[in-house]
Amino acid sequence: MSGPKLSEAEIERLRQEQLERERQAALKRLMEARSKYQISCEKVRELIAYARNTLDQIDDVYRNNAGIKLDAVIKSIVISSISSNDSEDYITASNAIESALPGYTDDINKVLEDGLNRSKNDKAIQNNNRALKAFSDVMEDDAAEKQSLRIDFQNKYPDKPGKTQKQINEEQERLRIKKQLQDKYDEYAALSLTLGTKLEKPESFSSFEELETAVDNLLQEYKRKDEMDYIANQINDVMVEMGYSFVTSTVMTKKDMGETELSIYRDSGRAGVAVYTDESGAVMMRMTVLDDSCDITEEDREFSYQSQIDFCSRHQDLVEALAQRGVYLKQKSYRAPSKDHTFKMNVDGQGASGTANKNKKQDQKIDRRARRRARNKKMRIL
Repeated sequence: MSGPKLSEAEIERLRQEQLERERQAALKRLMEARSKYQISCEKVRELIAYARNTLDQIDDVYRNNAGIKLDAVIKSIVISSISSNDSEDYITASNAIESALPGYTDDINKVLEDGLNRSKNDKAIQNNNRALKAFSDVMEDDAAEKQSLRIDFQNKYPDKPGKTQKQINEEQERLRIKKQLQDKYDEYAALSLTLGTKLEKPESFSSFEELETAVDNLLQEYKRKDEMDYIANQINDVMVEMGYSFVTSTVMTKKDMGETELSIYRDSGRAGVAVYTDESGAVMMRMTVLDDSCDITEEDREFSYQSQIDFCSRHQDLVEALAQRGVYLKQKSYRAPSKDHTFKMNVDGQGASGTANKNKKQDQKIDRRARRRARNKKMRIL
């Protein structure tokens, strides 16, 4: 029977475990790259803050001129603000900042030293020059990376002089908790960027538990979508190996924000197969008439009926080929061939006219997992 075929897809355990390892590795790379980029940005912010604070030490008579020069240097500092799920984007931006940072530091130091030399006595000059040199050394020390701990969920913990051991222990515990919060938020951000969902700010979460719940939900969504992409990839490969020509593929978002992958393959001439892969694990295949019009004629119904019969003889081969790849299709509803199941799609402009060129291998396969991880890139200059 080769009317519409609805199946439930399952991935074998070993492949599921491999997919999980790959997801975790991808998240780790993204988190580490974002951290590297954020550290580089923090160095620039600290340099600018240091410059403005030091400007206040220059006498009024020289400060205005030094301030104009300093503003010109600061305006020349360029930082790429990135919203991407590609770790290479962050690494590239971080490397660019690190390469430019020594030049920015030198330019700022020249402006400040000139102002200080005009307004301070020799002793003050020496002290400030030592401070400038010490700061430059810190900025150039790759080992002196700074970990930004931004989340405190509204809690304030002022430092107190002359701390007791108990106070020291309490402060260390607070820092540990802050680090735990920051790590969890970084995981949340990496997942949000990967999935293309709205990235909420740290202060949007009232507690660690709320943040943790958000991470758990995104992890489950990532798993569902990634496994759907994997199943769609395997179906795509098998269809092409069986002689079908890939026409087009798209991801449709449902009302509940779930996703369904729709891929169209050509058998020959106007005969095609539409494959729907849902993140719930459902897979539906139905014969379709490929044309530049969606109007169904009686000729289309007869053509579709014969195509459904032809596909029936090949469907079991497809199921077995998928099983060898670790994807098992379990029958849920297989409908008998019928003219009532005639389905027609307008694929004008997507390779529908004539016979697809099967020599164009780059047009035959789409890596849906790679496509998901390569999207959602937004970059702008601050």
